[in-house]
Amino acid sequence: MVAPGLLWHALEDDEVVGRADVLRRPDGRTFVAVDAWHADVGAELVETVIRAVPEDLYSTVGEDDAVQLALLGLAGFAEVRREDEYVVPVVAGDSTPAGCTLV
Repeated sequence: MVAPGLLWHALEDDEVVGRADVLRRPDGRTFVAVDAWHADVGAELVETVIRAVPEDLYSTVGEDDAVQLALLGLAGFAEVRREDEYVVPVVAGDSTPAGCTLV
């Protein structure tokens, strides 16, 4: 089992040029997030996390983020599902739009 909040930093000349962090969500799934200034650094961070975390890994990426999609795809990640997020303004006393339920 992975410890919560694992974090890696990639250094170049003692400067941080990328980071990856791993988080276990309440549903038990383990997610990785990578932020790197160069594609090769991002790829190395992802591979390091894959080797260090012996569990299934997930990530969330915007469908318009071609760099992250390519990075994770090259590391063997596959699309599991897609989600849409909506912002619905709600004012006290307004009725809920047809077909929607607010919880």
